[in-house]
Amino acid sequence: MKIQKLSLKKVTILSLIVSTIILTSILFASAAEINDYQTGYISDDYEVSLPKTTDNTDYGSSFDARKEGFVTPVKNQKKTECCWAFASIADFEHSAYNQTGLLQTFSEESMRFVLSSNSKNVFGNSYGYYNGSFGGGGFESIAAQYLTNSNSDFMCGNDVNWVAPNYDADIPFSNSFLQVNTSQWYKEKLSSSIPNCKLTDAFYISKDEFKKYIKEYGQIILSFKTNEYYRNEKTGALYLDEDIKNGGHEVLCVGWDDNYSKDNFLENHRPSKNGAWLIKNSWGTDFGEQGYCWISYEDVTINNQAMVYAKINKNSSSEKMLSYDITPLGEKVGKTIDNTNNTFAMANIYDLTKLQDSYDCIKDVMFYNSNIGAKYNIYVVPLGKTSNIPTNSSEWGESLANGVIEHEGYITANFKDKVSLENVSRVAIIVNFSKYTDKPGRDCLWLNKEKNYYTGDEHAQVIKLYCQSVANRGESVYLKGGSWRDVVSKLDEIEYDGNFCIRPTLVKSNAKVENSTLSTYTRDYTGTSVKTNINLNGNALYRIIDDKGNVLHQNKDYSLTNVKDDGSVVRFAAYKSYFSDLKETGKRKITFEFTDGDNQTLLITYKVNVPAVYVNGKTSFGQKINVILTDEYQRVDDLNYQWQRSEDGISWTNIENANNNEYVIKLNDINNYLRCFVSAKENGIYFYGQARYSYATNLVTIIYGDVNLDGVVNVKDSIAILKYLDGQLELNTYQLLLADVNGDGYVNEEDQQLILKYINKQIESFPVEA
Repeated sequence: MKIQKLSLKKVTILSLIVSTIILTSILFASAAEINDYQTGYISDDYEVSLPKTTDNTDYGSSFDARKEGFVTPVKNQKKTECCWAFASIADFEHSAYNQTGLLQTFSEESMRFVLSSNSKNVFGNSYGYYNGSFGGGGFESIAAQYLTNSNSDFMCGNDVNWVAPNYDADIPFSNSFLQVNTSQWYKEKLSSSIPNCKLTDAFYISKDEFKKYIKEYGQIILSFKTNEYYRNEKTGALYLDEDIKNGGHEVLCVGWDDNYSKDNFLENHRPSKNGAWLIKNSWGTDFGEQGYCWISYEDVTINNQAMVYAKINKNSSSEKMLSYDITPLGEKVGKTIDNTNNTFAMANIYDLTKLQDSYDCIKDVMFYNSNIGAKYNIYVVPLGKTSNIPTNSSEWGESLANGVIEHEGYITANFKDKVSLENVSRVAIIVNFSKYTDKPGRDCLWLNKEKNYYTGDEHAQVIKLYCQSVANRGESVYLKGGSWRDVVSKLDEIEYDGNFCIRPTLVKSNAKVENSTLSTYTRDYTGTSVKTNINLNGNALYRIIDDKGNVLHQNKDYSLTNVKDDGSVVRFAAYKSYFSDLKETGKRKITFEFTDGDNQTLLITYKVNVPAVYVNGKTSFGQKINVILTDEYQRVDDLNYQWQRSEDGISWTNIENANNNEYVIKLNDINNYLRCFVSAKENGIYFYGQARYSYATNLVTIIYGDVNLDGVVNVKDSIAILKYLDGQLELNTYQLLLADVNGDGYVNEEDQQLILKYINKQIESFPVEA
C-alpha cells in the first residue's frame, strides 16, 4: 500500500500524537510495575463475537501440558511491558512444537519493534502503522495480525517486509524499554530470518471452551489483572476478588486442576472453592513453580475470552501472501438480512502486474470474520486492467472453498486445486457469507475491517494513537444494495479507514529447488539410536512424521545436532525409546518434510543380534545334521552358513560347498569335529550384528550296519538289504558303504545275516571294524 500526501493539519496532529509517546510510556510503566514484575496488557474496546453454546463435555479434573512434554522454555520479559508479545510468541512456539515437532525459539524483539514507533526511527520518515513504545503494552489482536501476516510491508511507503516471526537467535531480546538498539539487524534480518513455519488459523473462544481447547492444542492466550497484594509469594498463586484499575497481564494458560487447594492463596484473599488455571508466565523461572503459577477459577479479572493458535503450516520460499490489512480488525460493516436476502460479500482487489513473472497460481486464501454460524464461499475472479467485479454472483465462477464459521478469527481456506493466474494482471478475491435467519429484518451479517486504536488516560488527557490503519481506494470493497462499495469513500484524499482481511497465497508452481538429501535411506534398528545426516541444501526442515501419522518431537523422540557449523548439514538421531512399540522384523518409515523440495524417507527395520547357535543331529557318517537357533528365533533363511571341520577342535577349515543350515556327514568328516559359522545376511530383514560359531560336535564316527541312516542298527537295516537285493530299493553310496559290514566290497546276503547276528547280540562288532 502507498500512503497519499497528508495535509499540513494532519501532519501537525500526528506530530502532537507522536510527541506523547515517551510520556505515555512512562505513565504506563509505573502503572504496570508489579513489585519488580512487569505486566503490560492493554484492553481494547472491541467486543469479540463468542459462541453461545455451552460445552458440557467432561475433560477431566486436571490437565497439565508440562506432563505431556510439549512445552517450551519459560522466558522473562524483564523491565518491559511486553507480556502480550511474550504470551503470543510462547503460544506460537508451543503450537509449532506440537505440530511440527521442532523445538524452536522465536523473537519477541522483532515483534515489538515492528509493532512500535521505533520502526519509523530506523527506516526514516515513512509513517508507520504502529505508534506504541518499544517496551510498551499491547494486546493479542495486534500480535495475531503480526504472526498471520507474512510478507507484508510494515512501513507505509516502504519496501521492507516482515517475515513473521523471526528467530530469537537472529534477533534476541534486548530488555530495552524506550531506546531501540541502533545495530543493523532491523534492516538485515527482519526479512532474512525466515521461520520454517507460519500461523494460518487463529480464533477467539469463550470461557466455557477454555478446557476443550487447552486439551486439544495444549495452551490458550489468556489475560487477567494482578499485583503483589493478591499474590501468594510462596506458592505464586494469584486471586483477585475485586477488579483493579491497572495491572493487565497476558499469559499462556496450559492446564487446570479442579482440586487445586484454595489454601494455596493468600488468607485475606482466598477463593471459596478449590480449582485453578495453570499459567505459564513470562517472569522467568525464579517465579512460582519454575515460571508457572496458578490463578483461581473465581478470579474476577479473568477475561471471558481467550485466543487459540490452531494451525501451523510450512513457510515455503516459493510462496507469497498478499494483504492490505495490518492493524487489528475491530471495525465492522453490517448488512441486515432476511431469509430471501441473506448474503454479504467482501472482496480485495490485487494488482499482479509486478508479480506475474514470479508467481503463477493461488493455493489458498486467509480471511478474518466474526459471523459465527454463517457459511462462506470463496471465489477468484480475474479482472482486466480497468474492469470491475461483476455484481451477479453467477459470473464469479465456481466456489473454490467453503465452510462454516465456528469462531471469530482467522481462517485459511485451502483450494482443492491451485488456481492459475496465467495472463491475469488484476484479480478479485471474494468471500461471500450467507446465513439463514427466521427473523426478517432483524438479523445481520458483518464484515470485519481494520480500525484505529487509541490508548491512554482520558482524565489525565494523555491519549495516544496506538495504531493507524491506512486504506487506499480500489483495495477493499463490499457488495451492498446491488453495487460494490469501496471502504474509502473519498476519491481525492486518503481516509484513515481500514481494509478487509482477505489474503491470497501466491505460488511459484515450477520453482527450481534443490532437494534436501539423507546420508542413508535405510537403517537397522538394533536396540540403540538410529542416525542419518540431513543435507538441507538451502531448505529448512519443517517436520518429521512416521508412517502412523505421528509427529516426532525433538528432545523427546529424537535429537538434532549440527554436522556443519553453518547448520547446512544436521544429524538426526532417533531415540531408543521411540521404537518401544516396534516389533521384531517390523518396519517403520520416517518422512522428513522440508519447507521446499521433495520429502525424504528413511526406512527402518527392527533387527535382532544373531542368537546362540547349536548343531542338532547324530554325528556319524551319512547322518544329516542341521543348525538351530535359540527357541524364539527360527528365521534360518536370513543367515549365511559355513560348515567347518577340525581334527583337534582347535584349528578349523571350511568345508567346500557346505553353505546351508543342513549338512550330511561325509567320509572326510570321520574322526573330526564339526561346527557351523553363522552370520547375518547383508540385506536380511531379521538379524544383524556379530557372527557366531556353533558349539563343536562330538567326534564324528561311522555306524556300520545303519543302512537306513537312522542312527541305530536294527531289523530295519536287515530288511533294507533284502529289498536292495530283491531290486525293490536303491541304496546310495553312503548306504552301500554302511551295508558292507563284512568289508569285501559287495553287499549280499552275508551282510544281511551279520546284521541279524549283531542285533541278536551273537557278535559284538562287524568284520569291517576289525
